[in-house]
Amino acid sequence: MVEQPTNIEIGQFQTLSSLIASNEALQSAIIVLVVGFIAIFSVYFKFANWIQKQKFSYVRPQFSRFVQKAVLPVFALALISSTNAYIQIFELFDDEQAFVTTSDMLTPKETFAKLLNTVNFLVIGYTVSQLIPIMLTKREKSNQERIDFEKWIEKRGFQDDPCRKCDFCAGKKYGICKNQPDLLHEIFEWIPPSRTPDDFTEEEFRNYLKTQEGRKYLENYRTSTGQTIGSYKAKVKDPFEVWKESERKKHLRYLNFCLTGNNASGMKLRLGKKFKEIYSIDEWREIKREESYDYVIPGGKLSGYYEQKQKSMPKSVRNVIPIGIVVVTVVSIASWWGVDLVILATATGGLGVGIGLALKETMENYFAYLVIRKDKIVEEGERIQLESGYNGYVYRITPRVT
Repeated sequence: MVEQPTNIEIGQFQTLSSLIASNEALQSAIIVLVVGFIAIFSVYFKFANWIQKQKFSYVRPQFSRFVQKAVLPVFALALISSTNAYIQIFELFDDEQAFVTTSDMLTPKETFAKLLNTVNFLVIGYTVSQLIPIMLTKREKSNQERIDFEKWIEKRGFQDDPCRKCDFCAGKKYGICKNQPDLLHEIFEWIPPSRTPDDFTEEEFRNYLKTQEGRKYLENYRTSTGQTIGSYKAKVKDPFEVWKESERKKHLRYLNFCLTGNNASGMKLRLGKKFKEIYSIDEWREIKREESYDYVIPGGKLSGYYEQKQKSMPKSVRNVIPIGIVVVTVVSIASWWGVDLVILATATGGLGVGIGLALKETMENYFAYLVIRKDKIVEEGERIQLESGYNGYVYRITPRVT
């Protein structure tokens, strides 16, 4: 005689379907909840799409993403409050005392309250899983800004720096100006070295210091090892903040050229397209780094260029965090509802193995990043040569790429 397989123990879920089928008040409340879900998510996605098409999403992209994700709990709270108000107004569960329950079975009102709390937990878990990567990204972008600032000083300014004569070059095509940028000297004063560099004689060095042209030559001079001479003294209270404000103005100028049609494409480009025609300030900075901090021509690249470039980049550990938080949230809720976690873990073991294999490259990159940082195998500013013959300058080390 063949034995029948035993049922999987799923706790309170076993009685939930029968309870819903036997109680009209609970059915009505769940219908209201589902309709509210549809309405809330429709409004939320429209709100998110609207934000993506606004100018401030390109000027403050991290803040924009934070607003998009943080507003979801507000909508969920509105849904829960309106559902509870509906239940109180129509007195759906006033006749629940006629419903007979066992000692281990929840009443319809208690069951629905637990469903509402489950929705709350899911929304909170999802929101946290989205906000943590945003905060980590913001921190990484801030560190990259500091590296860009140091690079700006080393390069004695970028090619697209503003100049007084053109007022951010508003009258020039695409904002390109041939005048010598002087932003660096508005922020810093160059201080000659206290001793004569080895590449100059004492008399030659002193003669250079006597004229403005000579001092400019010394400031831009590089030794045989590629090092600059002298140092800079800040003329303003916070040079980094002044420089950041200048970079924001340059990006805003780029943005305006894209929107007005004064760009390489000759057309007015649009915000919020699936395949981007306009870069946010973070993407704009990435393009500048890729092109050795050269000027980013508005409309100079095809739509979707940035998205295509991102596909070739290794995934960061930030891609794993949302999945982990959502999984923990779901498992916690399942345990709260009385699901046997041992059986659930056995049933999902194969899925876990598959996810582990899929994230193999991501985790390898992350642990390699930890080893590089801990043992200081390479550091920013060093020049390295690979076995393949390629050599280059290390300007950034992140969890996903060096």
